[in-house]
Amino acid sequence: MNTTGPTPLAHPPAAERERRITVVGALVAMLLAAIDQASIAPAITIIGADLGNTAFLSWVVSAYFVTATAVTTLYGKIADLKGRRFTLYAGIGTFLLGSVVSATAPDLATLIAGRAIQGLGGGGLLVLAQTIIGDVVPPAERGRYVAYISGAWAFASVAGPVSGGFIAEHVHWRAIFLVNLPLGLAALLICNGPLKRLKWQRREHSLDLAGAALVVTTTVLLMLALTWGGPRTGWTSPETLGLLAAAVLAGAVFVARLLRAAEPLIPLPILRDRTVAAATAGSFFVMASYTGLTVFLPIYLHLVQGLSISLAGLALIAFMTGAVLGSLIVGRRGTSIRNYRISAVVGLAAAAGCLAIMAATGGRVPLAVAELLMLVIGAGLGANFPITTVAVQNAVDVRDLGAATGLLQFLRSLGSAIGIATLGAAAAVSGIAANLGMRGAAATGIPAATRDTIGFGPIFALAAVGALIGLACLMLIEDKPLRGRGG
Repeated sequence: MNTTGPTPLAHPPAAERERRITVVGALVAMLLAAIDQASIAPAITIIGADLGNTAFLSWVVSAYFVTATAVTTLYGKIADLKGRRFTLYAGIGTFLLGSVVSATAPDLATLIAGRAIQGLGGGGLLVLAQTIIGDVVPPAERGRYVAYISGAWAFASVAGPVSGGFIAEHVHWRAIFLVNLPLGLAALLICNGPLKRLKWQRREHSLDLAGAALVVTTTVLLMLALTWGGPRTGWTSPETLGLLAAAVLAGAVFVARLLRAAEPLIPLPILRDRTVAAATAGSFFVMASYTGLTVFLPIYLHLVQGLSISLAGLALIAFMTGAVLGSLIVGRRGTSIRNYRISAVVGLAAAAGCLAIMAATGGRVPLAVAELLMLVIGAGLGANFPITTVAVQNAVDVRDLGAATGLLQFLRSLGSAIGIATLGAAAAVSGIAANLGMRGAAATGIPAATRDTIGFGPIFALAAVGALIGLACLMLIEDKPLRGRGG
């Protein structure tokens, strides 16, 4: 019996044609969330000019990650309880509801709420895509289909910023969310027939809804402290200190919940392994830097380099392409050597060095130099993703594979939310957020005299710190021989 795959099905794998249709539908559902997330970043400055209240603008992105973090590990269990088709429909439906709320939002608070609803739906679409592919594809052929997932993410990483910048500048930023509707309906129609016929074996689970609520509560309290601190109320004000204390208390309650829940949101016992603990912690900090940069690099290109919104989205391709190439190259070649972590170590060191250059100069370098630096930064951060995944999955017993992978994804998503909030706090202190509401500059860029007063140094410095902490964590990983490799 195969003990490494998903729950055994009650029928043989689907016929090739139906299998392909099912996989295409799952990938379209995954693209729904991936493209949306990548396309919103270039539109941030126009959203700020349109809705105001720019101190909370980073929440437009981070609200998605907060709720997605809470539900990511629940989706697999819900799919086991209720079936793949029901769970996929619920995820896509919730995501589309959030898209409608976001597209029609009259103010920033409503837009943030819409993004949080999107996260509740989109947070599990990647998990569901992988689960459905595992259902219909035999293990011997699964590697080919996993490559399709990587290709879909590569497409979203490049197409998202370009389409988002173009739509925001030449149509309207609200249209970015409306595009999700036909994509979502297409995924539902494609998957409907095959998923109706897909057999699944029900498995009983206990859903840690209290743990999910505590994750959201803790993260939101911390994000509020980062948003209201600094220039608004001061880091030592009673409001900021009270929020930080409440976040610590909620976090302590969450840990206590993990220790006594029947099926906790994240499994603490596997963290006893040094490699798992180091790799997941490193992924948290690397993802914080990576996702934070995807939000603030378009703003940097617009406010400092003076590019229009659509050109800023186009210029972001260097960073996103670097991340995709770094991940793909290291994923294919890096694990073929015995000391497989070295490629990620070198990549993170290079990324931290380039970020240090950007921090020292405040990003005031020629655009061609900035593009080259962003390419290296993206490649260096991207190299971390496959290595940490392989290290974690290789370090645990086969029976803990799903739990370990879920933990890694959980901390990556949580790191994204915290990273955006942290860089957002730095943007407020540096006066960046105040310039996001300049309506006349939304398309053409702001005056050169104003650009010279904007300090992006702290943004790049914090991202460099995240890369360095990730590098330190990687150094603690043991290069254990990979399972299935001879010698």
